[in-house]
Amino acid sequence: MEPPSGTRKRPWPGPAIQNERTSGEVLFPGSGNATILLQEIKMACFSAPLAAAIATGIVRRGIAAKTVEQPGTISWATKLGWLEKLFFGGCVLLAFEHVWHGEIIFKFPFLTGVRDGNTSEVLREIATVGSAMTVLIVAVWIGMLIVSSLIVKRGKTAEAEV
Repeated sequence: MEPPSGTRKRPWPGPAIQNERTSGEVLFPGSGNATILLQEIKMACFSAPLAAAIATGIVRRGIAAKTVEQPGTISWATKLGWLEKLFFGGCVLLAFEHVWHGEIIFKFPFLTGVRDGNTSEVLREIATVGSAMTVLIVAVWIGMLIVSSLIVKRGKTAEAEV
């Protein structure tokens, strides 16, 4: 039985494991290891937070040039700096993970999905997973803003009581 196009055979020690990267078909040869059919990995979800990080950096630099941080407050340039660092941190971590799993290669076109002619799947991955990760990073940043404003407010009330 030949694997479907876009998949590769890989010996898999132990029991057959189903996950989102499998084609759903598992072959059990006679008495040896299970062979699982894996779809070719086509991920570039880190590029959506990367684009957001670059845009945030441009906006932060523009705001930082126009404002001066007041004592006892946190400026928007600093807050946008936090967001930029969260975006870049997520990008670096995800890019490392994609290099580790062979999804990014060090020759043109750099993404295995684009190399194999599945650009639409790569773009869909960026649009769905990448956008979701970007929204999650923004949600964490909003939580950071709420906590930091509470800390600043608590510091102001403690100064007023003294």
